[in-house]
Amino acid sequence: MLPDPPPPAEPDRPLASMRVDYQPPAPRGTSPDDRDLEPGDVADGWAPVARRWLAAAVAAGAPEPNAMVLGTVDAQGHPATRTVLCKDLDDDGVTFFTNYGSDKARHLDAAPYASATFLWLPLYRQITVRGPVTRVRPDVTEAYWRTRPRGSRLGAWASHQSRPASSRAELEHALVNAADRFGVDGDIPVPPFWGGFRIAPESVEFCRVGPTGCTTASAPDSSTVRGAPNGSSREAVPRRHRTPVEQGRRETPEAGVVTVIGARLSVVAVPQTARCAAAR
Repeated sequence: MLPDPPPPAEPDRPLASMRVDYQPPAPRGTSPDDRDLEPGDVADGWAPVARRWLAAAVAAGAPEPNAMVLGTVDAQGHPATRTVLCKDLDDDGVTFFTNYGSDKARHLDAAPYASATFLWLPLYRQITVRGPVTRVRPDVTEAYWRTRPRGSRLGAWASHQSRPASSRAELEHALVNAADRFGVDGDIPVPPFWGGFRIAPESVEFCRVGPTGCTTASAPDSSTVRGAPNGSSREAVPRRHRTPVEQGRRETPEAGVVTVIGARLSVVAVPQTARCAAAR
């Protein structure tokens, strides 16, 4: 049972007064996802929880459930965000595909670190993944490419992302040229300028809005996690230098760090880097 959506906002209603009275999506205790998050929920890793939440979003009819807001920075450190589609989610990370000449690809080539946020408003849930980014292998790109509809493959050849176009007619002309090039049923190979990126999580935050208190968690950063014994976490900031929020953290060696920061939000993060370091 999902909460009733808020009434439409009045056109002249001040933004500051717009609020939603969050209610739990189902009676508490009916399933593991209906209660507040706990560190132990991600003791087996972030991916099983993420896949379960994604499946719930699909079942709930959330629009574009695999859409995520990708955050990057350019060579000058200027941030940029845009919405892309996640095309794979497994223990290795989150994968998306794009034109390697696009702004986001150039950003990642210059500063190979990104964040990606999935937002499922019907469920009042959100997941944010942060970590280093690498290009996927050509065979991974090829395997995904073969699942794309023919029109999408032609579009990848015709579209020069992030480059100015004089008109829509120019884009349509490029698409016609691509169709003529490969014919009605000819093979359409992967463009040499197109492929995938994978974000390998150093931290993953799971947020669920609910009627109880707000907890958030942040995984230790890579500089302090590397070499941590048995996958345990270490404090990212010396205690004497910690902020009031950081001082509220309680360490959980098997799952992450949880912090109480306010009301109606639950977040748990996984120190993915600690697990990777322990495995090496």
